[in-house]
Parts: sequence; C-alpha cells; structure tokens
Amino acid sequence: MNLSLRKKIPAFHIFIAMKKRVTRRTTQISTLLLILFVLTVPRVSLWAQLPEAVSLTTLNGLPSNNVYYIHQDRQGYIWMTTDKGVCRYDGMEVEVFTRKNGLTDNECYSIFEDSRGRIWFGTSNGQPCFFYEGKFFNPLNYPALGSIFISGYISNFAESNSGDMYITGQNHGIYKLTSTDEVIDLSTPDLVLSLLVTTDSGDFGANRRFTRLISLDSLHKPKEIIDLSKIPKKGYGHKSVVSDLLPYAVTVSIGTHYALGFSLTTHQQLPINFWKVPENTFLVNVAYHPKHGLFLVGKKNIYVFTPQDLPLGGEPSYSIPLGEYTGAHVMFDNEDNMWVATRENGALYFPTPLVKALPKESATEKPPLHLLKVSEDTLYTLNNNGEIYRWTPEGSSLFSKLPFLPENRGKLTPAHEPGSLWCYATTGLFHIAADGKYTLIKSSFFSVFQATKKGLVIGVSKMTMQYTNGPGKDTLWHTPPAELSQLKLIQVLDDVDFTFRSRSSVVINPDSILLGYQYGLAAASFSTQSISPLAGTRSLGLIGSLTKSIDQDSTPWVWMGGSELLLGVSSQNDTIRVAPTLLEGETVNHTQVIGDSLLFASTTKGLIYFQLDYPQKEIRYLGGISEYQGLPSLVVFKTEVVADSLWIATTEGIVTAEIANLLNSRSPSPEPPKVKSILIDNEPVPANREVTVAPEAQIVSIKLAALHYASQGQIVMEYRLTPEDDWTPTASTELQFVGLGKGKYPLQIRTVSIQGDASLPLELTLIKQGYWWLEIWFWVSAISLLTLGCIFFIRWRNLRLQNRTKSALQMAQLELKALKAQMNPHFIFNALSSIQRFILANDPKHANDYLTKYSRLTRMVLNHSEKTFVPLADEIQLLTYYIELEALRLKHRFTFEILVDPNLASEQVTLPSMLLQTYIENAIWHGLSSLPQGGKIEIRFERLRDTLQIVIEDNGIGREAAMIRNPRKGTSKGSQITADKLDMLNRTIYQNRAALRIQDKYDSDEKPAGTRVILTIPLI
Repeated sequence: MNLSLRKKIPAFHIFIAMKKRVTRRTTQISTLLLILFVLTVPRVSLWAQLPEAVSLTTLNGLPSNNVYYIHQDRQGYIWMTTDKGVCRYDGMEVEVFTRKNGLTDNECYSIFEDSRGRIWFGTSNGQPCFFYEGKFFNPLNYPALGSIFISGYISNFAESNSGDMYITGQNHGIYKLTSTDEVIDLSTPDLVLSLLVTTDSGDFGANRRFTRLISLDSLHKPKEIIDLSKIPKKGYGHKSVVSDLLPYAVTVSIGTHYALGFSLTTHQQLPINFWKVPENTFLVNVAYHPKHGLFLVGKKNIYVFTPQDLPLGGEPSYSIPLGEYTGAHVMFDNEDNMWVATRENGALYFPTPLVKALPKESATEKPPLHLLKVSEDTLYTLNNNGEIYRWTPEGSSLFSKLPFLPENRGKLTPAHEPGSLWCYATTGLFHIAADGKYTLIKSSFFSVFQATKKGLVIGVSKMTMQYTNGPGKDTLWHTPPAELSQLKLIQVLDDVDFTFRSRSSVVINPDSILLGYQYGLAAASFSTQSISPLAGTRSLGLIGSLTKSIDQDSTPWVWMGGSELLLGVSSQNDTIRVAPTLLEGETVNHTQVIGDSLLFASTTKGLIYFQLDYPQKEIRYLGGISEYQGLPSLVVFKTEVVADSLWIATTEGIVTAEIANLLNSRSPSPEPPKVKSILIDNEPVPANREVTVAPEAQIVSIKLAALHYASQGQIVMEYRLTPEDDWTPTASTELQFVGLGKGKYPLQIRTVSIQGDASLPLELTLIKQGYWWLEIWFWVSAISLLTLGCIFFIRWRNLRLQNRTKSALQMAQLELKALKAQMNPHFIFNALSSIQRFILANDPKHANDYLTKYSRLTRMVLNHSEKTFVPLADEIQLLTYYIELEALRLKHRFTFEILVDPNLASEQVTLPSMLLQTYIENAIWHGLSSLPQGGKIEIRFERLRDTLQIVIEDNGIGREAAMIRNPRKGTSKGSQITADKLDMLNRTIYQNRAALRIQDKYDSDEKPAGTRVILTIPLI
C-alpha cells in the first residue's frame, strides 16, 4: 500500500478559460516580485524581466520549505528534494515520499534520472535508492544497492554511454553499477571525486579539491589529464553540470565565487574565473538550459550567461536578485517556465514572461494615469503626480509637470496645434504647449472633454459647453477666462435623469458626439444644442469606454465597455457582444482594435484579447495576461500600439509586450492526463487501458496527474463515460465512480487549461461485470436447457402415450376381433334362417336373389372383419346390402332411406366397422317386422363441427310393445356387443367423446310411434 502523503494544492488566481469562467478557491501564497538588476544593458533577455512568482511551500503540500533541488522527469512530473522527504508535483497535487515509502533518507540533496527512467536521489546518509515505475528500490528490495557503501552524502551521479551508473560519496566511495547490476568498487583511500563527466571519448572524474581530472577507467592507476592545482582550495565541495548541448563541463566551488570549466572535446581547461561573478558571491549550484544559457546559483543572486555570451565569458548577461530568499537550484520545465529551489521558502515558479518593464532609467516614481499616442513613434504618459513623459524611439523625457494634488485623476487628449496637448483632470483643464509649458484654463472638474471639428466639447454634470471659434484651432485656450461665459450650451432636458459618470466620448459625425452616462449612451447634437439618451441602451449601465473602428468593408463600428460589458455596434445596427460570463466581475476600461481582426480589452482584471470576425458578427477569445504573466497590476486602463509593440498602462506602471508574443502566448494544449493509480474498493489494480470491475465492486477510483504547469493549479479535469455524454468538469485529480451498472464504459478524460485549451482525451475502458446468474448467456442457456428439457419430456411423454395407445389399440383390435367373431355368427345364423324360410316356402327365385345379396354382404363383412375403421361409403354400402336382405325377407313391408350430409366426404371419413348393424337389425326385427305394411327406416349421417352424428329412426311399434311381443331375459347379445365395442373405443381412441342415445317416439295420442337411435362419434 502506498503510504505517501497527498495534499491538494490550492488554485492560484489567474485568468479563466474561454466560454465560461471557472471559479476557484484561492489561498495564501507567498509571492516574490523579482526586479532586474542589469549588469550589462545590451545583454537584456526576456528572462531578465521576471513576472511575479508563485511559491510552493508547506501551505501547498511540501513537507518542508527547505528545497535543495528541482528536476522534471521524462514523464513530466516535477520532483523536489527537501530535508523531510522528496515530493512529486503534477501541476495540481503534491505527492510526498519519505522513508515509509522506501526512500533511504528523508534528506536528499540532488536528483538524477538515467536513460532507463530511474530517478536516483542523492541522500544525506549515503544509502542509494531510486524510483522506478511507481516504486522505490533500495538495498532491501534491490540487492545490488546493498553492495554500495558511501561515506557522507551522495555527491554525484553519472551515466556512461553504455548505461553504467557511477555513484560517488562526499567523503569516500566511488562505485560503478553496470547495466547488468554488477557493482564494481572503484574507491581508493586518497581519492574522493567531486565531479563526474561521461563523454563519447571517455568517462572522467575530478578529485575533491579539483586538482586532478582523472580517467575513470584507470582510477587505481591515476592518470592526470588536467593539472588544476592552481584552483583555490577554499570551499565546501563542488556542484557540476554536463549537457550534450553544452560544450563544457562546468563546476562551481560551493561557498566561493569560482566557476570552473573545461572542454569536453579538447580537455583544455578554461581560464580561472572565465565566467566572472562578484567576489562576495556565495555560489551553491550550477544549471544549464540550451535556450536560456548557464545559471550560476548564488545565495542571493542567480547569474545568467546566455548561449550567445557563454563562449565569450566575462560578466553575466544579467542577474536575478533573490532578495530575502536563499537560492539552491534553478530548472526550466518543458513549457519553458523557470523553477527556483530556495532554502526556507519552498520552490518558486516563474511563468515565461510576456511583458517587459520600461527601461530602469526611464521608470517613473508615480503610477500613470493615462497613456496617449499622438503619432506612430511618439506617445505621452501622465502620472498621478502631474508629470507628463514623452516617449520616442530615442527614449523618454519629462515633457511637463502639472500642479496636481494627491489622488488626482486626469486624461490627455491631443490639441490641434502640433506638439501640444490638453489635459483635463480633477484640478482643472490644462493646455500644454509644444514646449511643455502649461496654462490652467479653468479650475474645475470636467467629466467629458472631446476635440471635434467644430471646437472643443467640455462636459460638466448636467450640461455640455461648446465653443466654436473655427475648426483647427485651440480656441478655448485663446479665449480669455472672462469670456468663457460666452460658450454655447448643449442642455439636457430637465425631466431626464442624466449625470456624467464617465469620461468616455466619441465623435460619430460632424454634428454629433456619443457620450457615456450613468445609464448607458447619450447623443449630443451641435445643431439642436441638446443631449438625448439613446433608447435601448439603458440596460447597458455605466459606459466607461467608447472607441471607434472600421471593418474590412469600411463600415464604422463603436465599441462600448462597461461593467461586464464589451459590445460593438456598427452604423448598420449590427452588433457583436462578448458573453457576460466571460467578463464576470470585470469592468472594461478601454478597447483597442488593431487592423480588422484583433481587439484588446483593458479590464479591472487584466488584459484580454479577442479575434474579431466582422462578416460573421462573432468574437472569439484568444487569451489574456494578468499579474501572473508579468503585469504590475490587474487594473489595466488603456493600451496603445507603437510599431509592433503594445503599451499597457496599469495602475502600478506601464509595461510593453510584443504583439506577436501575445498572440503566440497561448500555452500549448495540455497533454492528456496520466493515470497515477486505479483503485477498486480501495484495492490497487494495474493501470491498464482496459479495467475489469467485479460485479460486487462498488467504488472505482482513478487518480490522475495533469502535468501542465502553465496553469498552476487552474487545470480543470473533464470526463465522460460514453462519447454521447456531455463533458463533466471537476477540479479534483481523483475520479470516483460509485455503483456502476453492468456494462462497458468507454471512459474519456481530458484536461482543460486556463485558456480553455483541451488536451486529447485519455481513453480508458471500464468493464463492469454482472453476477453470472444475471448474465444474458446464463438466462439464454437456462431457457434453452429448460426448453430442451420440456421438449424431451414432452416427446418422452408422447412416446410413452403413443406406446400405451398403441398397446391399448392392439388390445382393442384383438377385443374387437373377438367381438366380431361373436357378432358375425349371429348375423350368419339370422341370414341362413331367412334363406331356409324361402326354401321351405318353395320360393326359389327369392331364395336365389337373397342368396346373391347375402354372398355380397358376406364378402364385405369378411373384408371389414380385419379393419377397425372403414370409410363411411363402404359402411353405407354394407348397410344397404343388409337392409335389402331384410326387406326381401319381410316381403318389403318397410322401406328405407339413407341420407348423407353434403359436408361429409364419405370416402375420407371413417368410422368403426359394423357399429350400426345391430341397431338397424333391432329396428327391423323388433320394430318393423310386426307391421303389416308401411314400415320405414331412415338413416342420416350429419356433421356437427368436429363430430359425426348418426341418426337411425324407424316408425315401428316401439321398444315397449316389442318387449311385450318378444319377451327376453337380459340384454340383447348384439346390443351388448355393440355397447362394449363403443365403450372400448371411448377408453382408447375416442377419449370418451363418443355418445349413444336411444329415444322412444310417440304420436299425438301418446301412443308408441317408433324408436330413434342417436350415435355421436369424433371425426377421424
């Protein structure tokens, strides 16, 4: 478990990003304003004029304010060593590591990163350790380090081209750690190396007193390469710097003013004090940057030799005084920001400066009140002590000194006479001639002062005075004070609430002037001598700034500035407005349009610049600068363009900036955030691009690093779980997702800088698994198995039923055959009895006819005897033969009729064979045979839905009379056989859906009139 202490660094007060302002917390931060002390004026660098610094101290999470060394690793983290641990900073959060995390000593003096990305620490106790891939390695978990024994603190690290590491100690110890982790002890009793140099031509070291430069390949047989014995032996050791881009190895003798160097190619020693610093300097460290040069770090000053001046030697290009702070080390990060390690005051961060202060010899003691450009190369500044300075390419000079009182306010405006000015201020109205002499015209305060072609316009409270003595002359100045009463008045209507609260005005045509007042805009007309508030502007509030511009189509525009207001209106009534949210809490004091696409807004919170798009009526935020980028004050009241520079007037001084630098000053888009760790329910998991989350897990925590320092804590993290979601901003470096539902989440995370620039998104995939019994595959499998089980069960049951049915059917067929065997002899007996009667009656013709019909019937009976079911047509044919035989036997005393429903397909419908013969036989023998004549039997086959209904109806004597005439014991054998047959069919095939009903018929006198048999069987 990582026990390192993490503390959030409070956000610093800086400009906000475009489109929306992000409000952030601000806390106490120690600041340091470093002022250039120019040693050699022609060698001025941009870094000679530093902006205000931001300090990182214990208030921001450092373990101690004693910072010895600063280093940026290849991933982008800023590392700092202190006397209470080392810390890693990512632009938003400080992470502290101590002995609890594997560091061998809390006090470390230096940092070295090798080619493999291992970060080595120069510990005070001499025990080596390094940080690699999120973990500290020390003698306890990296055995090779246990073979290194350093006396005193670790003084130097170096790496050869072959990847071998050299480690030296303050008092004793020279070790070589090979790329295969073999430790070679190069220590000798009388040799302590204070400098390590690794080059293509060999690896070298210098002894403690720097009297010998020795090849590391022959330490046990010292081979002196350079005799450095003339170097003073005073000092507390050495700090050195070597770079592939620096042609020298440079070392400083700690505690002295000596900086020593020698060529890495020729091995030639440079003269002592080749780079000169004051003799009272206490040097503590040295650093080099290819762009900015060599930095000799003293306790109270940092001496800089630019790359151009470095080979020349001599005095520094410039120095940076540290004032009350004590320097320890200097470093430039990847964004070209400078970091200074100090003793007792933490680490100082200096953003790349965008502005330059005026030259020191031209600086004024009092803050300026106004800035006025009168030509392409001349401008004037007015200070609050009444001093007016004139600036030209040759420099600056005091132009005039007005009798200002304390806390005066005032503005300059050009006069018509060449080289002369007007100044209207709290003290009064002044005219300053070309020679700098001034005349006080009137001792009163004027709210508006505007030079027009018709004269001068002076505003006071509720009226405007105009004096027109001819264009092109300073008529007011030539007018004696006694004649001021002759000035014409432009009066405001009495019923209008009108007070000049703003000194803003602009001429829009020869007859009119626009004025700012407490509620918006008003127009003053010379011809009507009246002032009228403009309808529709009252909601704008106090207008503090009015300027004009011309677009690419030569259309005039007026730009208005006020409280949270920046609005442009054209002569065609087109408008362009900056969103009020971008100006939240700000007041626009002045606007400056350059060309037809660039607008600078001077506000109470710094300078903002925009890109104008007149055709599209749009304005786009480009950037802004504040104290953080070098402004003396946040309150900017005016800008002027001189050549390629922008002069920026603030309440604390005037600075200049190259316009091209401002336009290119937008910090590069931040890099995508890096994942520091991923925790699932507080348990670390590998920080892979695809993270699998168990179904029972509740909290997924992702800790991020911004690694963007230009914003200094004002980075915003934004994330979205799916590409369709909106970006969600957060000021935290840790994202937590609680209770994620099952699914795949293509998480995207990006960083947004203070200027609104967003990084490319970091993409992580969170896969939240579901419980296996809730997974679709489980339910699909379960349903499939259940379905298959049901299918198999149903098939097994159907097969079993089929087998049972088949067995029952076979049994039924056997029983039916047995029944037929009983029924057929009965029928044969009756038939033969009839034939016997014909023969006894000596009626051979009928006997022969009967015998023929009988043979046909017998043949059909024999055919049906092997079948359980027969077609309806065959059964009707059999019944016809049988009834005809019975009619012949009874001498045709009855007739019969067989009716078939047209909806019945008699060839396809089947029914049990010989099922109806018994009931027809009973109708004939017991019902019709007793009638002398007129008997009738009717058989109907009808379809009722899915059943076959058979009706056998006769008009005989009825069952009751038949019982009397032919009494018998028990049930008729034929009827019993048929009933048994029908019962068996119900139990096996018909599933109890067959039914038999026998009804007695009666005439109107309630006398028996026959019998009706109704048999219903399913259609199969």
